[in-house]
Amino acid sequence: MKTKILILSLALLSTYMGYGQSKTSSAKQKTLIVYFSRSSHTETIANYIKEATDADILRIEPVEPYSKVDSICGARVNMETVNDSRPAIKTKIENLQDYDVIYVGSPLWQGTITPPVKTLLSSYDFSGKTIIPFTTYGSQGLGRSVDDIKKLCPQSIIIEGHAFKGSSVKNAKNEVVKWVEEIKAAK
Repeated sequence: MKTKILILSLALLSTYMGYGQSKTSSAKQKTLIVYFSRSSHTETIANYIKEATDADILRIEPVEPYSKVDSICGARVNMETVNDSRPAIKTKIENLQDYDVIYVGSPLWQGTITPPVKTLLSSYDFSGKTIIPFTTYGSQGLGRSVDDIKKLCPQSIIIEGHAFKGSSVKNAKNEVVKWVEEIKAAK
């Protein structure tokens, strides 16, 4: 009887210790969400991701804000895209080395990530980081955003991203949670 209790106790102890090690290793993986949002669409998705992951979150703020008037914003975006500009941003990532996974969010402008997101990605060394893109869009899905992120972060692991229709973001929470869970399961 004492032998059975000892064996059962050892089995429970090893299970408990294994569980603790598993929790510790997953706790070491730190996640950051960085995003740019002119309207509130990308910000809404970023906040849903934060709720689903408990990640840190950081909004990309350009030094010169984009106009809320579509025609004025469009003219600036056209110019920045033609010139492959990297507009100055106020945003700084503190302790990038602490993060393993980076969600990168952007509205889709002219088929790709916005110039402020390009500025951020070209300002830091994301080597060895896992980058998970997400976009909000009117009609193009991910466009060429994933390919452009791969060019800006060639030493990173880029996971195929997800696109969310801008007009549907308010109802996309379940879609975001499902997507995040699929990513976790794939790791």
